[in-house]
Amino acid sequence: MPDRTDKRDLLAAAASVTGMQVEFIDGFDGSKANPKAVPDSWNKAESNSTYGCWRAHMNIFQKSVSIWALLLCSLTDHSPQNG
Repeated sequence: MPDRTDKRDLLAAAASVTGMQVEFIDGFDGSKANPKAVPDSWNKAESNSTYGCWRAHMNIFQKSVSIWALLLCSLTDHSPQNG
């Protein structure tokens, strides 16, 4: 999530040492989803965080398709917001 600058700083530092190129794509807060955007087949009993995780992954997929990514490594952190 964008507010976890500590995690972004650590990954950016590691990437600079290894020469890896990193682009951050923000997570998605599922509690702020427009109900019309949630697929009809989505299990409404699932938590908002589960939907947010799925939506964030779909955003990454859309980005990779739009830039014709030949190689993509998605690193995700599913730890609690306060962890």
